[in-house]
Amino acid sequence: MEISYKSRKLEKQLTDPNEMVKSFGRLVRRVNQRLKDLTDADNLAIMRTQKDDGGLNWEEVTKIQMNEIEDYH
Repeated sequence: MEISYKSRKLEKQLTDPNEMVKSFGRLVRRVNQRLKDLTDADNLAIMRTQKDDGGLNWEEVTKIQMNEIEDYH
């Protein structure tokens, strides 16, 4: 999977280990694992389990852009 980033700041937060720790603290392991999952995937079909998706073919999605990371809980 090819990943691009909305900003240089976000890219640094997600690619520099020291910045990851500063930015995500105790969640750094989870964030890092999700990034690895995305990077290792050939497409997003394995990430999507819901069928009502508006017709998007998840097997054809091979590039994504990271816009932000947030804890939604």
